[in-house]
Amino acid sequence: MLSTTISYEQFRELTGTFEDTVAYLCDDHLLSGEVAWTVLLCLAQAKVNEFN
Repeated sequence: MLSTTISYEQFRELTGTFEDTVAYLCDDHLLSGEVAWTVLLCLAQAKVNEFN
């Protein structure tokens, strides 16, 4: 069974990956940060709903 908790180090690595990916897409594709984070929010909500 997978753990439902993560360490601070795992948290930092995960959030850093999100931030780096969004920054790359915004810079490389001239995408608004607000749009990118909103898309990530919607995707996260949909994925969490799949677990419920």
